[in-house]
Amino acid sequence: KNAYAIGNEAIKLSQHSKDTFPRVYSLLHLENLYLAAGLPEITLEYLHKILAFEPYDKKIEPNTYKTGMMRWAFSIACEAYMRMGMMDSALWLAGVSSIL
Repeated sequence: KNAYAIGNEAIKLSQHSKDTFPRVYSLLHLENLYLAAGLPEITLEYLHKILAFEPYDKKIEPNTYKTGMMRWAFSIACEAYMRMGMMDSALWLAGVSSIL
């Protein structure tokens, strides 16, 4: 199987859990996969899927796995925005991730 198929299988399996961690973690890996494939637009679609489970304005306890995952998600998205030449969006998102 390829990475995309494994990622989608992980997302399907994670839907059986009430905890959002498995879904967000699977989506994070797919977000990173699309960035590595040179598809920044799809990368950002995955950021929005992640934000549906973990909104950035929601109070996230500092120094937890959720903080680390959201920083990673924002870092990947910042890179996607930079590859698309959207520096203002990348800077805004970098500012948001610094408050996590």
